Amino acid sequence: MSVENNIKKFLESGQDWEKLATKQLPGVNIVKMPATKARPALLAIEVNPLRDGKPMKRKGLFVTSTEMLVSFSELLTNEALFSLMKTVEGINAEKVPKGSGSTALDLDQ
Repeated sequence: MSVENNIKKFLESGQDWEKLATKQLPGVNIVKMPATKARPALLAIEVNPLRDGKPMKRKGLFVTSTEMLVSFSELLTNEALFSLMKTVEGINAEKVPKGSGSTALDLDQ
């Protein structure tokens, strides 16, 4: 049976929120999202990297379209994001108390 046919069968017979692991891409699952009043059941790709064979987060990043995948990919490979992450890691390492503000941070300062 082809990969496409296996995935179609999973959409038809899988349980809501059931995950189908991928052998060649550890940490990547196909997830059956339940139907709503406005749309039928759909599939999403969940990306949740593994550490020591276990998911790093309880829930991973859910991607439902190529456009979304490209957008996340561009954002996650942006040098400014790496720089921001290093800054945040440094602050977390200092164990600075969390701020209570919810305003947007200007990264050009």
